[in-house]
Amino acid sequence: GINAYYQDLQVKQLPKNVTYYSVRGPRSIRYLNDKGVNLAAPVGQGEFPYGDPGILVPFLFPQYQLGSNQSQTAKKKRCFVPHYHDQDRLVPGARIIDVSQSWNEVFEQLVSECYSVASTSLHGLISADAVGLPSMWFQWNDSLTSTTEGSFKYLDYLESIGSSIKTPERDLASAENFNKYTTPLSMKRRREIAYRTQVSFPYHLFELL
Repeated sequence: GINAYYQDLQVKQLPKNVTYYSVRGPRSIRYLNDKGVNLAAPVGQGEFPYGDPGILVPFLFPQYQLGSNQSQTAKKKRCFVPHYHDQDRLVPGARIIDVSQSWNEVFEQLVSECYSVASTSLHGLISADAVGLPSMWFQWNDSLTSTTEGSFKYLDYLESIGSSIKTPERDLASAENFNKYTTPLSMKRRREIAYRTQVSFPYHLFELL
């Protein structure tokens, strides 16, 4: 997936001698098309495939799978996943999930300790959606994350799952209001996204022994 801040403001060059088989979301597709980057023909009929591979984790590792109707009372705490720029921020009453941990530790904590997840980290939002937890995109106005991350990659991901959210929550009190959180993705929807992502993998480039 594209982070337009790094690509445009820091004038990083996109490689021209590679083929993309899938990207995070529709905004990345439009960005790459505008830059004349080579996108592989879609598998079968339809549009170029997109989806974040983080959605695949619970399907590859079933121990990290929750039901699609997880209630807010079934887990102990509301959780907060801060971007590494925000790790020094205080979020009273929330269980903080450290993004510097290994991926499996993060997923283990999400499924065993959280009933909802607010996050300034895109990885936190994706992981919450992957396991079927209510989630909230959050950003502090004065955080470095608001400058270096912006909104492109978050909107790219959110559009890939069919979300209509356009702006993050910025009042910390919102993170205490369960009604402000998104409804968890249904199991059916998660399976659809996982399948769309999985079938885009270029198996023909690999030889299985």
